[in-house]
Amino acid sequence: MRPEAGSAVTGRRRSASGKIAAIVLEVSGGPGLTLTDVARRTGLPVSTTHRLLGELVEGRLLVRNGDGAYTVCRALRGLVGSWERAAHARSQVSLVLEDLGIASGSRARFGVWNELGVSYLERAAGPGGARCSSGLAILPAHATALGKALLAHAPPPVVQEVADRGLPSYTPQTLTTVWQLHAALAAARRKGMATSRWELRKGECAVAVPVFGPQGGVVGALELAVDDLEHALHDARPLLVVAARGLSRQLASTQGALPTGSGPSPLRWRADPTSAALSWSEPEAAG
Repeated sequence: MRPEAGSAVTGRRRSASGKIAAIVLEVSGGPGLTLTDVARRTGLPVSTTHRLLGELVEGRLLVRNGDGAYTVCRALRGLVGSWERAAHARSQVSLVLEDLGIASGSRARFGVWNELGVSYLERAAGPGGARCSSGLAILPAHATALGKALLAHAPPPVVQEVADRGLPSYTPQTLTTVWQLHAALAAARRKGMATSRWELRKGECAVAVPVFGPQGGVVGALELAVDDLEHALHDARPLLVVAARGLSRQLASTQGALPTGSGPSPLRWRADPTSAALSWSEPEAAG
């Protein structure tokens, strides 16, 4: 069941895309909702709801019936189903990141493929009460542990396309040649984890492991920031492996949103669970 108006989740400040996503998802869940129904269910002001409903009707994403109730257009129904499943997956991921961050005391991330880069959810380092949030930028795959954990299990054409687009240097430690990248990916497959040391930013180290879907394909990756790879790796890896296995089992119930493992985009989710548009669905952090 979606949060009722006035709850901690709906009362949280949301972006414009988050408000639109919340409205569309609510309207898709019933035979027809009035303006008042939508405002109450999303927790948005009536004036804001009225304006956004009007824009969605004008854009032919919603339909306003003769009785004043709103429904989604036929073409949007399948997409909404993907959003629903992605929102469910996001909630599962957020809870795992919360537990992982508390257990490790470090920044925790979950990343997925996004146009040959990595989009991610992040739980910042610190005491309880930190909230999982969407990253503000797409991370470069070759310069992050998250990206290398994904690339290590990607089809060769995907890795080749990353290499063909170039491997920009961010620090002197960034992998900038194809042979360096292939060597790092081979090591990641052999060890079951990927690492980065000062490759994106000076002083930042991380370790990441893949998250597998029910058909055995990689659907994402979990990452922990560490102070030093040599000394912290021993503690970080078991936490990540246990968290990744648990998340893999949880995501098995969300197959309709997961990557198929085949086709032209075998790593792409049908709806990105790290999208800020789904932020309304995040669980409230414990604290």
